[in-house]
Amino acid sequence: MKLIVLFFTALWLFGKGGEILGYLKNITLAEQVRHANGDSTVLRGEEVTAVNLTDLQLTSGFASILGLVVGLIVSLIICKKRNWHWLNPVLSSIIVYLIGWVKLGETNFIARLLRLPGEMFDGVAYYLINGLVCILLALLIFVLMAKMKYPNNYISDAKLQSA
Repeated sequence: MKLIVLFFTALWLFGKGGEILGYLKNITLAEQVRHANGDSTVLRGEEVTAVNLTDLQLTSGFASILGLVVGLIVSLIICKKRNWHWLNPVLSSIIVYLIGWVKLGETNFIARLLRLPGEMFDGVAYYLINGLVCILLALLIFVLMAKMKYPNNYISDAKLQSA
C-alpha cells in the first residue's frame, strides 16, 4: 500500500506538471484566464474565442496525459530494477487518470500550493517554473523510492507469482 501511495503521488505530480506546461501553447490566453479569477467580463478580446479556449484546454489535457505516461514509464523501470510488481504503478496511474477524469484534483489545496513558486512571475516563467517544480518533485519521489530499503520479499514480483 505504501508503494501505491508513493507511485500515486509521483504520477499525479507528473500529470500536474504536464498540464501546467501544456498552457505554454497559448501564453496570452492562459494568462488572461489565470488573471480573470472567474470573472467572465475580463475574458474579452480577439484572443478569446471558443476555439482558442478549447484548444488550450485540450492541449493542457493531452500534456497531462503525456506527463502521466512518462511517469508510468519511469515507474515501471524502477519496478523492474527493484524487482517490484508492475501492478503497483499501473494501478496508481489508473487512479490518477480517473481522478483527473472526474475533476476531483482541480481545486484542492495541494494543486494551489504547487502553483506558488511561480506566483511572482507572469507569462512563460510562471508556467515553466510551476511545471518544472512538479516534475522535479515527482523525480525526487522516484529517486527516493529507488533507494528504499524495503525487503524484496515483502513487495516482490516473485512472491506474487508463487501465490
